[in-house]
Amino acid sequence: MARKSQFLVRLFRPYFFALALVLTVGMLTLYFASVEYTKNNAYNSAEQLAQKTAQQTDTYIDELDLLAEQVMRQPNILNMFYRLKSDNNPENYFKEDILNNLDISSSLKKSSCRKRA
Repeated sequence: MARKSQFLVRLFRPYFFALALVLTVGMLTLYFASVEYTKNNAYNSAEQLAQKTAQQTDTYIDELDLLAEQVMRQPNILNMFYRLKSDNNPENYFKEDILNNLDISSSLKKSSCRKRA
């Protein structure tokens, strides 16, 4: 019986090592491929996020630019802001004075509708 088991060990040992080597190389290849895929996926996601953030920021800046242009073109709004600048009151003036708030917001809405048309 001992001779038969030695024969089986000699017969299967090289195949076992070859199979173990092939499986190890395959697993390492799979591991490094998955790591590379994950890195690429993270990079692409970060790039898309940066592009969307840049687009949103650009849109926000464009809206602020349009608002600044509207304010500069309307002397009644400019005069109100000059008066508020000299007031030195830290409170929100437009919360207290509702009529001026409505007047300025309606002026801005009118000019924004004319600008888009």
